Amino acid sequence: AAVAEALSTKQAVPPAVIFVVDRSTDMSSPCFSGSTTTCLEDALDIVKQMSRHYDDVKFGVVGTADDSSTTDYYPIAPVGSSYSQIASAIAGVTASSGTTRNLSETLDSVSASYLDLTTAENWTDDDGDGFDGDWDESPFAYYCSNVYIVVLTSGRPVDDDEASSSAASAARISARSFSGR
Repeated sequence: AAVAEALSTKQAVPPAVIFVVDRSTDMSSPCFSGSTTTCLEDALDIVKQMSRHYDDVKFGVVGTADDSSTTDYYPIAPVGSSYSQIASAIAGVTASSGTTRNLSETLDSVSASYLDLTTAENWTDDDGDGFDGDWDESPFAYYCSNVYIVVLTSGRPVDDDEASSSAASAARISARSFSGR
């Protein structure tokens, strides 16, 4: 209820919600017994539904890395993407073939190489990827932007040992608080 209230309140500066999607092989299984869909399908459906119904929020989506040798996030849709852009981008998202669930490394990478950017976003597709927002420009026009990060995962971090201690702590808390299992 608190999230719906926070997202439905008009603000002078629209909040941003960044979904971090676990792409580990565990996401290829159903999250709950009796389910006919995979955890990944459920997670991506949540992203689609949220981005479809909250127009006053800037949404973005990233995924975890393919394997333990990669600490960068997997770019899916930059902050500020429209519902149709997000729906199109997540249609091609698949689970990786590994068990890596590097949540803190993903949070650390998003923070250091995307959220901390200082080049102003011009809302023009400068990199030709089909999104008005670009991964090499700051997704925020104002320093007072509220940013909410939602981690969608099937379990605790795995092969997740190369991030700063603050990102690692956040990932452990997120996995404990929001895990479907």
